[in-house]
Formats: sequence, C-alpha cells, structure tokens
Amino acid sequence: MRKKMIPLTAALIAAIALAACGGSPEGGSAVSGEESAVPPDSPGISVSAGAEDPSGGAALEDQPRDGESQAANPYLSITARRLQPGAEEYYIWDEVYYTFDLVTKELREICVLPHSSGYTCGVVSLRENAVYFSARENEQSNDRLCRYDVESGETVVLEDENRTYNDITVLDPDTLLVIASTPAHTLTPALFDLGSGRFTYMADVTGEPSDLYTGGPQHLYYNYRFDTFPWLYYKLTDRYSEGYLSFEEAIDHNFTLVSTRLDRAAAVFTERFLVTRQLGFMAQIDEKEVLVSLLAKAPDEDGVPTAEVEYEYYRLTFDGESASFVPVDNPFPKALYVGSAMTFDGGKTYYCQGAFTNGREEVHGLFVYDRETDGMTSLLSTSDGILGVANFRSVG
Repeated sequence: MRKKMIPLTAALIAAIALAACGGSPEGGSAVSGEESAVPPDSPGISVSAGAEDPSGGAALEDQPRDGESQAANPYLSITARRLQPGAEEYYIWDEVYYTFDLVTKELREICVLPHSSGYTCGVVSLRENAVYFSARENEQSNDRLCRYDVESGETVVLEDENRTYNDITVLDPDTLLVIASTPAHTLTPALFDLGSGRFTYMADVTGEPSDLYTGGPQHLYYNYRFDTFPWLYYKLTDRYSEGYLSFEEAIDHNFTLVSTRLDRAAAVFTERFLVTRQLGFMAQIDEKEVLVSLLAKAPDEDGVPTAEVEYEYYRLTFDGESASFVPVDNPFPKALYVGSAMTFDGGKTYYCQGAFTNGREEVHGLFVYDRETDGMTSLLSTSDGILGVANFRSVG
C-alpha cells in the first residue's frame, strides 16, 4: 500500500495553529451545495478538545450487527464546517468531525481538520480512532485519500490515483466506500482496500460502459443496516447535450440498488426528467424500498428554471425484475427543508440534514424527525458555532 507522510511546511504549521485555537463565531447560516474554492494551505491537522454534548432524540431501534460493529454501538459520523478563527473575511473553514451514538444518543466532537479539498467529505472510524478524508497538497494537485490518527495527530496519504472524492464512508474495517472522479470515470462508486491500497470501480465490476456511471448523485446513500445502497446514473453525453441544457429535452435517469460488492442488486427503473428536476436525496427504508426526493424548479415563461424550488417525494420499490416509482406525501411536512435523510427503523423516524423552526427561530443543521408526532429534535446546528452540516454517514 502506498503511504506518504505529509511534510510539516510553514503553511501546514500555520494551519495547525489556526485549527488548534478553537473558538468560532456563534450562529451563522447553513451552507448548502459544494464548494469550489480551495484554501492554498496544505492539509493541516489538530485535535480539538473532545467536548461531549449528550443529545436527546426519538427512541430508535438501533442495534449493532453481531460481530460486525465498528465500535460498541452503531453511530453517525458527521462532518460540519466551522470558520477558521481570524479567517472570516476570506471565508476559510475547518472541517469538524463529530460522532453521534445511535444507542446512547451521545454527540462527541472528535477532531478539527483544516479544509483543503474540492469537497468536504470524510468519515470517523471509531474502531481505529481515525478519520478518513480527502485533501490536496496545493491548489493545483488532485485530492488524495488520507488517514488521520486522532491520538497521534499523524496524517498518512493512502493514494494519489484519482482526481477528487465526492464522498467517503467506512464499509467494514478493511474497506472504504467512496465516490471518486477518476481518469477513466468522471464519477463512480468505488471500493478502496485499506490493506492493498487498491481500488475496485463499479463500472469495472458490472462490465457496462463507463459512461453509464459518469453522472448520478454526488453523495453516498449507504445505510449500515443493508448490504445495498441506492444509486442513480445517466450518460454523460445526455447530461451535457444541447437539448437537455436548453430545458427542451428530457434524459433517462436510471435508478437501481447496488450491492456492497458493487454489482447491481435490483432491476433498473428508468424515468425521463428535464433539467428542471434534480435529485435531492435517496433514503433506503428496507431491502426493497427507497424514499426519493426530487427538487423541481418552476420554469419561467421561457422555460428557464427560476429560484423557486418545490420538493417532490416518491416511493421507489424494487420487486424482483420489476420496479415502481410512486408519488407520496411529504414525509416531513413541518420541516422547512430536508437536504438529506436516513432512517434506521423503517421510516418511523429520520435523521435529517436541513432546517426547521422551533417556534422562536429557524434551526439549521442535523435533527431527528419523528413522523408519528411531526416533532423535531436538534442534534447539531448553527447555534453550536458551525456554518452548517456538510454531510453525515452511518457506521455500524
């Protein structure tokens, strides 16, 4: 396995000092979407004070799988953004990593890493007391998979094969599941073997043309309870065709379930969408059913999408060689918006990234939505001094 130690450059030392200072402005607004600007500093690492903030939440049926848990209990790995102290003018942020125990409901801040990649993504491995994340050596370099040891503060570069990473999660103690942009595939799910340092790409496993997997979601919708995850793909040539970008022609959007071995595990359901309808998120409910959120932008008189967005929800069900796509009512009627969601009890409660109002103010961040009562419980929000929750992943 190829490993490289990141040198302690002056920029790195400065970044470590900034991250170690702690402290951040209170409040702020949630940040949505992905960033394009990358700070010039090399990736710097510091261990923050591990303050514990026990949180409540609806009682969920969360139990670890026998012999397969990453830690004592399954947990959420949460990545948030926090402005670097003194860097407010330049809008340079740190990546703050938390865990939320799905059994004890305890929230813990694990560490703070200066942001230095194309996308804010990473995952905490409690079994190894480490964080797997992506980082760039400089503005001109590609993203690389890295491992940060929380105890020692040491960072090791695991590879330099691909261009960038849109998402990273822990599949098992020996394997990462990622979404990568590679020289051969614009965007594809891939497995990274931590022992050998080798990748396995989905398109290579299926033997299908690689352009089928060059589009699709930028995030992983993997739920540790299942051996599959939902995936959406379309052809890159369709995605950038003149007819599609001019709002005149719909293109095929192909939904399926993919196994954790990266082979197709269900039928493919194909629906044609205009550019005015984009994927919001997918949440797997059980072995066959997926909640799909679409963002529908209302067109103006010329057919150009406006800033107004409506959320549409569908139940995607796979049954043998067939699949169905049925509209459903908004499962989160009291939330202001939900950008991503995950359920561990068959859809009774959801962990949501988004916003709601508590009667006094808007709460932006990560919260639990109880569908029986429409009650919402905040787990981590901008009132805790973060810019927003970038993503969260389940590890079991």
